[in-house]
Amino acid sequence: MNKCPECGGSLVGRSDRKFCCDDCRNSYHNKKNRIENGELRRVNRILKSNYIILKELSTKRSITKSGRIRCNIATLLSRGFNFKYFTCIELDNGKNPKYLCYNIQYTICKNDCVIIYQIIDNGNN
Repeated sequence: MNKCPECGGSLVGRSDRKFCCDDCRNSYHNKKNRIENGELRRVNRILKSNYIILKELSTKRSITKSGRIRCNIATLLSRGFNFKYFTCIELDNGKNPKYLCYNIQYTICKNDCVIIYQIIDNGNN
């Protein structure tokens, strides 16, 4: 007779039954998903934090005529921005790469400056 992988109890009923009850089945899969999705949740938290920081800066600062906002790298770092995490990168012909954090685009310049571009509207609003 097989045993439940969660509690070790006996399995009664169908021959292909894997868990003794719904509680054990749910508990088993919740534990499994918590381990498997832990890294994904951690990265999503960082991306969300980065997005909020960029969005706050783009609404609090004055936008130039070209639709850009300049700020120092130190300003972003002091707010907890993590430059290692972004959702997309676009490479131009020899120019600075443009990073995206969801729909906000930014470029890191050589003079310790970051240029945040207007929020890109992808038409899904």
